[in-house]
Amino acid sequence: MARAGAPCTLTIRGAAGLAAASLAALVLAARPAPAQDFTAIGAEAIAIVQAELAELERQRSALQAEIAALDGQRAEATADLSARQELRSGELAELEAEAQARLEALGDAAERQQAEAEAAAQQLDSIEATIAARRKQADRAEAEIAALEHDRAEAEAALAEARARLAEAEAAGARAAALETLIAGLESDAASLASRKDGLEAELVAVQGRLTRLQSELAETDAAPEPGQVAEPAGAAVGRRSAPSIEIALATAPGLGGASDAQLGLLAAELRDGACVTDALGEAFGGINRFTAAALVRGLGDC
Repeated sequence: MARAGAPCTLTIRGAAGLAAASLAALVLAARPAPAQDFTAIGAEAIAIVQAELAELERQRSALQAEIAALDGQRAEATADLSARQELRSGELAELEAEAQARLEALGDAAERQQAEAEAAAQQLDSIEATIAARRKQADRAEAEIAALEHDRAEAEAALAEARARLAEAEAAGARAAALETLIAGLESDAASLASRKDGLEAELVAVQGRLTRLQSELAETDAAPEPGQVAEPAGAAVGRRSAPSIEIALATAPGLGGASDAQLGLLAAELRDGACVTDALGEAFGGINRFTAAALVRGLGDC
C-alpha cells in the first residue's frame, strides 16, 4: 500500500516546493525597489500561494482518487494473483508429483537399461570370445583342409597310377585270356589231330591191306584177260583213269575214312567220267577237303 501511494506523495511535495520557489522569486523581484509597499507585495504573494495551494489540493484529490482506484486494482490483482498462485501451486504440485513419478519411472528404466546394457556387454564379451574361438577353429579347419587337399592330390595321383596299372593288368589279362583261349584251341586241335592221326594210322593200315590186295588183283588181271575180252593197248590204258588207279587213289587219299560206300562210289564214277577232282569232291560230299583233293590230284591228275 505504501509503495502504491509513493508517487502521489512525491507529487504533492513537488507542488509545495514549486510554491515556495514562486514566493522566493517574487521576493527577489521586489528587492530592487525597497520603496514599494511590502504589504501589497505580501498580499500578492499570498494570493499566488493560495492559488497554487488550491491547485495542489485539487491535484491531491485527483491523486487520492487515482490512488484509491489503483488500490482497488491492486486488490483485484492480488486476489487474482493469489488465485493463480493457488492454481499454480496445485498444478505445480501435480507437475511435481508427475515429474517425481516420471523421474522414478525414468530411474527404474535407467536401472533396467543399465542392467540390460551390462547384460548386453557381457553377452557381447561372450560373443566376441565365441567368435575368437570360432576363428581359431576356422584356422585349424583351413589347415586341416589344406592338408586334406594335399592328401587328396596325392591320393588322386596314386589312384591315376593304380588305374594305369589296372588298365595294363586288364590288357595283360585280356592278352592272357586270348593266349589261354589260343592255347585251349591249340590243345583241342592237337587232341583232334592226335585222334585224327590214330584214325589215319588205322585207315592207313586198312588202305595198305586193300592196296596189297588190289595190286595182287591188278597183277592177275594184267596177266590173264577174261574170255572173250580184247586186251586194250598199253597206250590207251595209260591215257585214261583206270578203275584200279581210281580205287588205289581213293584208298590212299586222306579224309575219306568216314565216307560212306555211296559217297565213294559217286566220287569214283565222277572221276572215271573225267570230272575234275574238285568238282567230283563237291558233287560227292558237297564240299572240298584240300588234303583229299591234293592227294587225288597227285595220283590221278586234276581233270
